[in-house]
Amino acid sequence: MLDGQTVDIDKPFKVDGYEIMYPGDSSAPGYLVYNCRCTQVSVLNDVDTSGGMRRARDRVTGESVLVKDMTYAEWAGWKKQNQPKMPRFTPATTIEEAQKYADKFVESYKTKYSGKVDYSGIDIEYANKMNRAFTEVLEQYAVPNKLRNIVPFNMREKRFKDTTAEAAYQWGLSDFYYNKKYLKSAKTMAAHKKEYADLLEKVLPNIDKAIEINEGKSNATATLQLRYLKALKNTGRTNVFEPDAYGTTIHELGHYLDDQIFTKADKRIRAGYYRKL
Repeated sequence: MLDGQTVDIDKPFKVDGYEIMYPGDSSAPGYLVYNCRCTQVSVLNDVDTSGGMRRARDRVTGESVLVKDMTYAEWAGWKKQNQPKMPRFTPATTIEEAQKYADKFVESYKTKYSGKVDYSGIDIEYANKMNRAFTEVLEQYAVPNKLRNIVPFNMREKRFKDTTAEAAYQWGLSDFYYNKKYLKSAKTMAAHKKEYADLLEKVLPNIDKAIEINEGKSNATATLQLRYLKALKNTGRTNVFEPDAYGTTIHELGHYLDDQIFTKADKRIRAGYYRKL
């Protein structure tokens, strides 16, 4: 953890084997960036900053409030006390009902290319898991634009042919895709989980070689691949959750929030649109 770590002004902070220059540094892996609530302050030998206040978002009102300086453990306790109730979700009993429920998360203007939800052919259990994730995330964030569509991968398209991805979010267009093949039934999901486990058994023994190959490259793709491989080596898994409709949807909605809120806010901060309070 970075809690209380102090470094010279031109030196990086070190956490989990990564070096970052400031909280939310976009060069860090996602788990060190998303939902980061750290604050960076100046430390001067002749100035006492122990009585300084910090800004935090009240989870009940959504307003920015002043709170006393605190450690991570103290902040976690404060957050727990101020944690609002999770948006209520009632599972649907039919695919048609689940599809109608998800309609509120996509654009209301219906065209050939937008405002579509398609859950046909998938198990109601997985439709409900996806809708639960949509509810928990999208009803807690004021996102400027709704999803354009929630639809399965079109396997006839070259970009999706033979994909093993469970879902994907398309940046810029706000399309949410899921892999219908895996969500048809408990049997097809179980087969996918086995496929996932078998693949890890093949990849992990060769992870050091893959890292070595990418370390010898300097392009942006290799840099991202290297970050992914190091995270895979450290954790032994490719996702925070094992293959599952709920966890995968949460993961992809993280990209959606990044696209619609966090990346834009980061650009404004870098451009000097916001001032530190």
